[in-house]
This record gives sequence, structure tokens and C-alpha cells, in this order.
Amino acid sequence: MGTLGQRLHQARTQAGLTLDQVGREVGRTPQAVQQWEKGRTQCSPAMLDRVARLTGVNLHWLMTGVDLPVFHNTVSISDHGIRGREVRKLSADDAVATSSERSRRKPHGVVQTHFPCSEDAFAVEIWDGRNSGEFQFGDQVIIDPRRAATPGRMVLASVGPTRIPVFAKYTAATEPGGRRIIVLEPLNPDWERITLAAPDDGEIIGTMTEHARPAR
Repeated sequence: MGTLGQRLHQARTQAGLTLDQVGREVGRTPQAVQQWEKGRTQCSPAMLDRVARLTGVNLHWLMTGVDLPVFHNTVSISDHGIRGREVRKLSADDAVATSSERSRRKPHGVVQTHFPCSEDAFAVEIWDGRNSGEFQFGDQVIIDPRRAATPGRMVLASVGPTRIPVFAKYTAATEPGGRRIIVLEPLNPDWERITLAAPDDGEIIGTMTEHARPAR
């Protein structure tokens, strides 16, 4: 039933999602999603599984065109929180405080979100050049502690006993010998990756749900 790209397009549009929404949910740019739909680049099986769950279609149908496209256990983007919620804007240091401490920190105003997020979500400004190119100083990101971190997503983490804030791409989580390993990959190649043994070396605070860039 058509090409893989056509099925990706059908799944997205029938779920009422934009290219940007799908990209944010699966950790890719809207342009990358569009390239999948046009058949210009390949979508990995792992990424196809994320798209299938997000749009509520049968993964086998999405991959092959065989079987019925829709199944009942749909995972909708609307399940992740309220669209257009106002969230507190925190400093980077306050954002990586423990959850109980973070709730008591004084916000630097509020930010209106455009994509669904939970009541625990907050905004923070980019404070360093770790991901320059994609994320510039002064850009705002919405971080949701209730959104599960998956490889390829941008996350906010605390590092070390002093809870240093780090915003980077979450690329791996393994458990050799029962220890959970977190790898934080910068988008700027001039910065080094960070490897943490959680929870001793640090923890993921939350996952990015939105990125806003002011006019320059």
C-alpha cells in the first residue's frame, strides 16, 4: 500500500500532527521527518517504532503496508500534558535542584508553551555553547521532568555532587554490573561528551519538549 514515505505521511496527517510535532516527539528535526515522508532518507526501525506509537498505527503496516493501519492502544501526543500551559522560568542552577527544592525556587517570570507538557515542566535559557549552532545563548527550552528520556532526545541533567547543569543529547543508557550509565553528547564538537554512572555521578532532570529562539 504505497511507499514507506507515503505511509509515514498518512499516519502523521491522520493523527493530526505536524512535521514539527512528530520531530520533537521522536527527537528529530521537522526537515528530517519530511525527508522520510518524501523517501529521500531512510527511517531506522527504532525510529519507525516511535512514529508508530506516537501516531497510533500498526508498526507492521507502517513498515510493509500489510494489515490494517490502526490499532487501539494509541499513544497520542495529547497524553503527555496540556498544550499552551504557562510554566515557570528558572535559572540553570535552580532548574537542576532536587524536585522539592526546585518547587520552592523563585521563578524569573513565566513562559507560554505551545506543545503539550506536564504541570512540572519549566523553562530555562541556554547558558553555554555546548550545543551552539542548534541552540544559542538566550534561546529558551521547555524541560519536562515527567517526559521519559529516550536516546536521541535533548535532556537537562545535573552532574556531580554540586549538581552542575548540563543540557545535551542523551545518547545511551546501559547497565553493566547493575549500574545505569548515562551518556550526554554535545552538539558542538568542541565540547566533550559526559559519561555518568547514575545516580552517583548525576541524573537526568527532564526532557526537552520545546525550543524557542528569539528574533535576532
